[in-house]
Amino acid sequence: CMERAESAGDLSLLPDMRKIQKRHLNRAGILGIESLANASNDSLKKAAKATGVTLNGFKKMKLQALSTSAGEPVPRGVFDSPRQACLAVTERELDLPGEKDGVVGLDFTDPELVHVHFDMESNPYFSVEYLFGVMVDEPDDTGKRTEGAAEFYTAHSLSSDEEYRAFQSFLGRMDELRKKFGDEGFIIFHYAHYEPTHLMALAEKYKSRSSDLIDRVDYLKSRMVDLYKVIRNTFYLPVRSYSIKNVVPCIKKLMEERGLEGGHEWKKIQSFDELAGELESSGWSKVEIDESLQEVESVMKDFQLQEEAQMFDASADMSVVWYNLYVERRKRVWMKLIEIYNEDDLKATRALVNWFLFMETLNKG
Repeated sequence: CMERAESAGDLSLLPDMRKIQKRHLNRAGILGIESLANASNDSLKKAAKATGVTLNGFKKMKLQALSTSAGEPVPRGVFDSPRQACLAVTERELDLPGEKDGVVGLDFTDPELVHVHFDMESNPYFSVEYLFGVMVDEPDDTGKRTEGAAEFYTAHSLSSDEEYRAFQSFLGRMDELRKKFGDEGFIIFHYAHYEPTHLMALAEKYKSRSSDLIDRVDYLKSRMVDLYKVIRNTFYLPVRSYSIKNVVPCIKKLMEERGLEGGHEWKKIQSFDELAGELESSGWSKVEIDESLQEVESVMKDFQLQEEAQMFDASADMSVVWYNLYVERRKRVWMKLIEIYNEDDLKATRALVNWFLFMETLNKG
């Protein structure tokens, strides 16, 4: 089906395209992505009248089709630059009732700001947030940032005590940054709504253990930028969805076409040899590596998996599987796989920020 859709340039390959919208676009003579990219207003009006979608809505779909057809970013026309989008998005989120005066959004282009890239991992079946991952990039006197290594704050069991300990460890790290760089000295980047929503849920869950949890999380939320909202307010990209796992590899391709570095590709461990190489590069001893490979092989037999790549298929769901294995079997290799996956998400977040900075320089030029 996918091969047929790709060869036909089917409208269903566009993000946010619904069946009824595709149907009425087809009836208006718009049969594929290329056709939509070149569609007249009359054709769009005909489709809009049939679906109840506004003409403006179909014009947005046309811009997405233009981006996909050309393989290039297309401005959405909402804000003039990523900086303006970031300021507007964060200002709206900070603009609470009774606190409207003096509210200023976050300017991610400020060279003096520390960049914190943040991603959480959770087990939805037990409602446990089991890993808080961050990368902290600190600027030097010239404004150039040193890329920090991934840091992980982990719950080592499904217990609420362990979740709370990991949560407090993460908050403690943010407190250190606040003390070192000041209340407005750093900015926290994440992708989509999960992180701020679930940080606040944790603060509510454990407020009886610590009276200042809600205030601390409220403060962190005031320093957070949702990069998903920024991309959705700045550019259409030639992607099938605006998942970060589609957006950042797309950016890598766009930068390579310019002869530049940028974007990110997720690590794809496909075999025991590749896992061994990853563990060796992390400084694990030969004995630890051999024991880890034996552990993974044992679990594969239990799961009746025939292909090694099936055990390493990195995804949010697989991260939960690895975590459950870690909790049950207490073997470090399972946590290491989670950290590799989370570190990839953090690097992708950083890559997206850097791309926005790059696009900002183009805008100024």
